[in-house]
Amino acid sequence: MYVTKIRGTVKGKVEAELGPKTIIVGPNGSGKTRIQNTLELALLGYATDVVGRAEMRKESDLITLAYGDDLIAEATLADGRVSSWSTKRTPTGAKKAEHVRSVNAYFPVQDVRAALTGSVETARKWLLQRIASSVSRSDVTRYLTGDSPERYERKAKMISGDEVSILVTILESARSEKRSKTAELNALDKTIAALSADLGVEPTAAQVAEAQDAYNEAVRFYENLVKNTALVSQKREPEVVKAEALAVIEERDKVSGELDSLLPFVQTYGGPLTEQEDALRLIRFSLAESASIHTKHGVGTCLLCENPAPFNAAAREAQLEAANKDAALRVRLNERIVALSAKVGELTARATSLVAEYDKVLAEPDFMQSGTTVDEARVAMSAASSRLHALTNAAKRHEDVRAQKQQERQLKRDIRDAEELTEGCVEAVGALLKTATVDFIKKTQSFLPAEDNFDLVLNDNDKEVCRFGFVRDGVLHTALSGAEWARLTLALACAANKATSDMLLVFTPEERAFDPQTLRSVLLSLSDAPGQVILCSPVKPAGKLPKGWTMVETVPTE
Repeated sequence: MYVTKIRGTVKGKVEAELGPKTIIVGPNGSGKTRIQNTLELALLGYATDVVGRAEMRKESDLITLAYGDDLIAEATLADGRVSSWSTKRTPTGAKKAEHVRSVNAYFPVQDVRAALTGSVETARKWLLQRIASSVSRSDVTRYLTGDSPERYERKAKMISGDEVSILVTILESARSEKRSKTAELNALDKTIAALSADLGVEPTAAQVAEAQDAYNEAVRFYENLVKNTALVSQKREPEVVKAEALAVIEERDKVSGELDSLLPFVQTYGGPLTEQEDALRLIRFSLAESASIHTKHGVGTCLLCENPAPFNAAAREAQLEAANKDAALRVRLNERIVALSAKVGELTARATSLVAEYDKVLAEPDFMQSGTTVDEARVAMSAASSRLHALTNAAKRHEDVRAQKQQERQLKRDIRDAEELTEGCVEAVGALLKTATVDFIKKTQSFLPAEDNFDLVLNDNDKEVCRFGFVRDGVLHTALSGAEWARLTLALACAANKATSDMLLVFTPEERAFDPQTLRSVLLSLSDAPGQVILCSPVKPAGKLPKGWTMVETVPTE
């Protein structure tokens, strides 16, 4: 699977026929890189190595590469499928691109450059994921010690992928956990130091309880003093209360005497009228008024019963009034007795209250005689509160320090566990890399000219390293020229390839000024590359173009 044709408007009109292995030859400025950029845009949706930028993805940036108002990139595969990318210039930038992906494309050289120019850890991880194969769980756990195998197994259950991917993920997780836990421990140590500053001796529970009781007593004393101070200001002198009580008793006795004097009259005239007697009294009043009418008008016949017999109205009126006078006297007498009885009861209750107040005044000592003022009691209460607060705060700080120290111990255990797991995983990575390195070096060498003696060093005096380059005169040279770096990254990309059968691989090394003979050697070494190779050069290779290669020549535009 490879791209047979490209066309587009990247930096001008682009159209070229490509083969599985293609070398694009032309002087600088003749349009070699625009062929690569067209290929990248059509397959990936972005372009690399444009005006010094590793990648350019935004339409507003890419439109600067357009030849006119339209930026188009199109790649046709050998089976007829077409991948394309296009956008159009607008007054403010560019329209959202339309990208048709007919194939899953991968440019390995870009991946190699990103991995090998990073940290040692990044490079070793990339190598392990690319060159280690057929790794089992036991191949990893044999290097783990203590509880690390169990922790590894627990973490592995939550990770999908092959064993190498699981190993790399767990290693990164363990390192990250160690870093985060260490940072947390450092912060916690500062917290403990701050809490422990001038902490002093921890108070006992009995001391705190004693301070609480003292405070409660001080509050009670202060509140009672305030209350009793108010009462003292309102308290009457005993002699005043006594005089008032005697006056009330004297009045009560006087009223009782009057009440006693009326009791003989009750025996004479009777007690309160019964309901029947009171009704009869009202009837007599009515009859007396009737007799008065007879007398006033000189009527001799009873107007009520119309009896013709002579009727002495005056005698009858006198008789009824006499009876009513006795009844009225009886009513007034009993009403007075009721009123006097109520007054006696009222005065008796008042006298009892005054006697009780007098007894209380005599029995209660003067609270102010304690010798403590309200202000002094308030100061004592504040002092008791301060002591209680100081003790409870000290106890709380000691409790917090213990809790923080417990957390500190747990963090140290976690860090030791993370360190142990990290060390085991690192040892496993080193062992797996060491096992796979020999074959990987041979495989990489197969994509290099014979004069490039490739070597890879992963350990130097028990230190993890990732040094690679060409051996000359028995010495590994890692400071490579641009041309050497270009062909090495291309060879590494070919050797580390793990693409699937449905993936289009395109190897596009950086353009470098190879000499013709070296260029021919590079072409020969890449004849068996596991994908399509697009190589740019300002010069042609020496001799006849190797079998399987296509040459595209570019010329500068006027």
